[in-house]
This record gives sequence, structure tokens and C-alpha cells, in this order.
Amino acid sequence: MRVTHAMYRSCNNSNPISTFTTGNDSVTLTNHGHHFFFCGVPGHCMAGQKLDLNVIHPISSTPLSDPPISSSSSPPSTTTIPAAGVPGPSPSHAASLPSAAAAVVYLLVSLIFANSAS
Repeated sequence: MRVTHAMYRSCNNSNPISTFTTGNDSVTLTNHGHHFFFCGVPGHCMAGQKLDLNVIHPISSTPLSDPPISSSSSPPSTTTIPAAGVPGPSPSHAASLPSAAAAVVYLLVSLIFANSAS
């Protein structure tokens, strides 16, 4: 079931946003932000069968254009030093994040309902 953040934190399933009953349900996430899901079988949420999925804004898949070439032969007056840390995903990989997130939700919802059916 899909629930609010407060319901997610307390495992309260009294008034879910939506429920899924087939065990083979598909969820399409059309907006960014956190989406909260958990299993509606009593005790399962408290046992950890819940999911907080954060959908991020997609990174533009349009490649950045190169800066215009200067007619002077002198080097630029400033140097950009890359920030430390791990670089973000490339635009081609970032475009696949929403579909990957949907696949993860589908898998987890399927597993939750497969466990609740047994």
C-alpha cells in the first residue's frame, strides 16, 4: 500500500493513499519527491517490509555545448578545479533513473505480496 510519511513512520495502515492486491501490481511515479509504501499484512511493516522511495529530478539529457573558441591564443585567466568526491551520473544514465525506480518499486511490491500470500 502507498501511504503518507506519517503513516509510514508509524506503520499505520488505516487510511492508505492506495492499495495493491494482485501481487503483480505496477506503480507509475510521475512526480519527484518521497513516495512511501509498506505491506498491509499485520506485523509486516513493523518487521521492516516498507519502502521510502525518493524520486529525484531528472538531469537534462541534452548535451551541454562547448564554450565558444576564443580568437586569442592566450590561455584563459582562471582555472576551474573540479570538486572532490564522486561525480554524478552521466546524462545518458540519469535518464534511466525513473524507469529503474519503477522497476525497484515493482520488485519490492511483488515480494511483499508474494510473502503475504504464503
